[in-house]
Amino acid sequence: MPEVVITHETPREEALKRFREMTQNLDPEESLRDILDELQALEQKYGMSTLEFYVRYRAGQMGDAEEFMYWAFLYRAFVHLTQPEPALEQATT
Repeated sequence: MPEVVITHETPREEALKRFREMTQNLDPEESLRDILDELQALEQKYGMSTLEFYVRYRAGQMGDAEEFMYWAFLYRAFVHLTQPEPALEQATT
C-alpha cells in the first residue's frame, strides 16, 4: 500500500495534493490483501479475532492504545472495501 508522509508542518494544499496522488493509483485488491495481512498479524499478536476485538473495542473494553485505534481503523477499511456500494446494489435489484 502506498504511503504518504504528512506532518503538522505540511501545508494543507501540499497534503491534499499528496493524498490525491496516492489515491489515484490505489488497487483495491492490493489494498485488501495488505489490510488482511495486518489484521491477521494483530489477531495473532493479541490472540483474538478481529471481530471479537472490534466488539470489545466498541464496548470500551480495549482502551485507547494507538495500536488498538489502528486495528479498529483497519477493520473499518476492510468492511468498506468488502461491502457493496449502496447505489450499485439498488441498481441491480
